[in-house]
Amino acid sequence: MANRGIGRRVAVWSGDGSEALGNGTYVDQVTVYVIPSPGGLSSYKCAEERPDLPNVEKIERNPKIRLDSGGIVYGCQVWWDLI
Repeated sequence: MANRGIGRRVAVWSGDGSEALGNGTYVDQVTVYVIPSPGGLSSYKCAEERPDLPNVEKIERNPKIRLDSGGIVYGCQVWWDLI
């Protein structure tokens, strides 16, 4: 959904939904690069940088969220919802 929440506050949980990561701000929609694996998708720490590996998939317009703790997470890595 285009521009669903850019600039809005969000609550964020770990990718499996088991751990609350805190609140943050939906900063932008960015292109991220992920590596498919049997357990799901993985990425390097900065998912916006394309790794020099085969089978890398590009996801466009992926939510970029800045946590209140200062960390950055991406929509493809976590569960999140507007608050």
